[in-house]
Amino acid sequence: MLAKHVPECLATLHQRKLNIEGNATSGIYGEATDAVVVFSQLNTPTRGSQSLVAVGVAMARLALSAAVLGLIRVAAVHAGTAEERPDLASQEIKVETQYGDNATDASAPARKGWQKTKTCVDEFCLFFNQDAAGGRGISVVSTDEEMENIREIIDRAQLGKAGKQPYSVKDGRYVAGEGLRRGRQLESLAPVLLVNKVFLDEIPQEEHNKMLEAAVQRLPRETRRIFDAQDPLPKGERNITNIVTRMPITVTPDPVNSMSSEAHYANFPEAAAYTHDCRPNVAFHLSSDFVFRAAVARRVGPGEGLTVSHLRPLHTRAERTAMAEHIWGHPCGCATCSAGGGDLAAIARSDGRVEEIQAIVRELEEIASRQVTKDLIDRYLVLLQEENLQAYLADAYWRAAINYSYLGFKDEAVKYASRAVQAAIVEGGKDASLPIEIRIFLQDPLGHYSWRRRLTVRGEA
Repeated sequence: MLAKHVPECLATLHQRKLNIEGNATSGIYGEATDAVVVFSQLNTPTRGSQSLVAVGVAMARLALSAAVLGLIRVAAVHAGTAEERPDLASQEIKVETQYGDNATDASAPARKGWQKTKTCVDEFCLFFNQDAAGGRGISVVSTDEEMENIREIIDRAQLGKAGKQPYSVKDGRYVAGEGLRRGRQLESLAPVLLVNKVFLDEIPQEEHNKMLEAAVQRLPRETRRIFDAQDPLPKGERNITNIVTRMPITVTPDPVNSMSSEAHYANFPEAAAYTHDCRPNVAFHLSSDFVFRAAVARRVGPGEGLTVSHLRPLHTRAERTAMAEHIWGHPCGCATCSAGGGDLAAIARSDGRVEEIQAIVRELEEIASRQVTKDLIDRYLVLLQEENLQAYLADAYWRAAINYSYLGFKDEAVKYASRAVQAAIVEGGKDASLPIEIRIFLQDPLGHYSWRRRLTVRGEA
């Protein structure tokens, strides 16, 4: 039985697809396999390779005898032939204790800490940590260099305590179970899969999909169940690349050196239950520790669906359609873009508001503009509300506040600077950088550089 499969395994090792190393992993990562026997460098039979083969055969015979007693088995990382388990890409031959279908079954002893597997394509390897985020686990496909920063970020992630969720899942989508006020925190999610964008861009799809399937198999059982719910197709038919890029959330492991650090797609399975809408009622952001955090952006009624946007908001429907086709391969079909099934008049009114907002912003950004008046700023704020852009008010409120200050309207400037702080916390969390600048303004509005500045530039002071 064993002899039948050995030629298949040896032949596979000569393929380029996966770079399988024969040496044990060292450094900060633990060894990812138990009692591994790897056959390598078999083109040139040397004394070392002959000895290794002999050891492997001897171990295999021992394993076969024990298997009769039902104690252990000899298994490839496939845990079967390629036809039986096409979802795993690794081709190592190993002897392991029998616990179940794979190493992440609940009955198997958990692997502690970060592990680096021998599953690699070029410089990209599979890493995983089943203990991350309180046992939620994570798999990463990236390089050794990028993993140095990723490991530190994931290890320091702060998720907070999970409370009762104010929503339920209906037909795979989140629906509010009660009335929700603006600012209500909904959830904090750690990523379960990080994939280097260069890996997806440069490695042939057939190869990286196999590796991504292997990455998913390294997740704990419950996390795999949540991940699998994103796509109902069987493992052999689904495309994990599409799952990862469908909700295009990216993170940079080293934001300080973002020019050299490579972007990574981050997958948060539960976030897929938020319906996309270009005018969402939920704002989300990624904190510096790669945690997905969501909060209510405007009042939501019981039974109303919870929505987020994956497209840039301040664009016309035609511009958003072009973005959607680039990202998803099809136009956006959200409630805003379809206007309840095709109300062309409503779409035209929305586009008109967007174009007017864009024109006003251009004037507000020009310090010498003589078109900017208090009425124009007031109109800008009305349009934002009419266009349901409540998930993007932090920058807008601050822009209004600073322009009120430019014209010498202290009360209005302070009012919208304060609102900008509140909006920034909703949209970017309590550690958002924008409120720091605004709080400096609020400490001394009349002493701020912006006070009556436009009037001075226009010679009206």
